[in-house]
Amino acid sequence: MQTKYVNAFLVNHARGDPALFIDLLGRSRAIMFDLGEVFRLERGELTRVSDLFISHTHMDHFFGFGTLLRANWGQDRVITLWGPPGLARNVFGALSAYTWNLASQTTLAFRVREAHPDHLSTTLFSSADAFAPGPTERLPHTGSVLLAEPEFTVTFARLDHKILCLAFCFTHADHLNVDKQRLAEAGLPEGPWIRDLKTMLAAGDPAEGATLRVAGVEMPAADLARRLVVRARGEKIAYVTDTIFSDATLAAVRDMAQESDALFCECAYAHADADRAAANHHLTAWQAGTMAAAARARDLRLFHFSPLYVGRESELTGEALSAFRRGGRGPKARNEPRPPTRRAPEPPASRAAESG
Repeated sequence: MQTKYVNAFLVNHARGDPALFIDLLGRSRAIMFDLGEVFRLERGELTRVSDLFISHTHMDHFFGFGTLLRANWGQDRVITLWGPPGLARNVFGALSAYTWNLASQTTLAFRVREAHPDHLSTTLFSSADAFAPGPTERLPHTGSVLLAEPEFTVTFARLDHKILCLAFCFTHADHLNVDKQRLAEAGLPEGPWIRDLKTMLAAGDPAEGATLRVAGVEMPAADLARRLVVRARGEKIAYVTDTIFSDATLAAVRDMAQESDALFCECAYAHADADRAAANHHLTAWQAGTMAAAARARDLRLFHFSPLYVGRESELTGEALSAFRRGGRGPKARNEPRPPTRRAPEPPASRAAESG
C-alpha cells in the first residue's frame, strides 16, 4: 500500500521469503518486518532501515541479515533489531561468521532488543569491538508496545509456530494539515508558526493559554487549531506470519490488527490441506481471510505461499477472499509485492465456502 506518507510493500513475491519494507516517505527512514532474502532491495533502501522487527529466526525470515550488513558496512549508525528471546544469540552467530580484525576503525552497531514476558533485554554489537556482545541490559516492559515515537508506534502479538513467533503492527500518528482555503479566508500568512502548531498538536491539545506568534500578533493556539487544522487518521499496517490457527491466535491478531488499513498475512496452504497446515503450524487461505475479517481490516495482502501451489496461486487468493468477504468487510485480497495492477480473481465455488 502507498499513501502520501508511507509506502509498504513485500520485497519478494508471494512465494518468496517474508520481508515487508515500510518506507517513511520524505524522511530518509524505513523499517522492516522480517528479513528474508532482500537482494531485490537497493543499497540506498537498506541504508535507510533504522529498525527491523523479526518474527522468528527460521532461515527464510532472517537470511537477509548478511545483505543488510554488507550494505551498511562503513556507515556510522546504529540499527535496532526487535524480536523474540534468543534473537541476540542469532545475531551474534551471524556476525561471528566473519573475521573483524580490521573493523575497529568503523562505527556500525546493531542493537538487539528481545521481548520477554516481563522485560526487554538489550544487547549492543559494535564494529568498534569486533562485534563482541556488550553487556545485556534489562528494561521493565509489559503490554504490546515495542517502539513508540512521535511519528509512529509499533506493537506486537505473540503467536505459536511450535516456537514463539511475533506479529507486528505499524501505526502512524495522525496527519495534521492546515487547510489552505481556511488559512486564506482567515487572512493569515504561511510561516514557521504552522510547523510550531503541528508540533504542539502532535504532543496533544495545546495547553490553556498557549499562543503562537502569527504575523507579529500573539494568537491562541487552541483557536488556530480549531479553525485551521484538519486531522486525518494515520496509516495502520499489520503483519502476521507463521502461526497455527486457534482461538488464541484469532484473538491476538484481531486485537492487534483491528481496523488496519492493510493486513499482510501469510497464506501457506489451501483449506483442503488444513491438516498439513496445522501440522506445520501455518495458516490456510480460509484462515487468513477469517482473521482479516475478524480484525475488520480494510485490505488483505497475502504472502508466504507454499511451493505446493505453484501455478495455483489464484486458488489460495480466492479462498482467502471468500472468507474475508463472508466476514462482512473488505473488497480486496492481493498478493502483489508492490502496488497492485489488477484485482484478484473471483473464486469459483471454492472449498473455503464448504469448510467455513
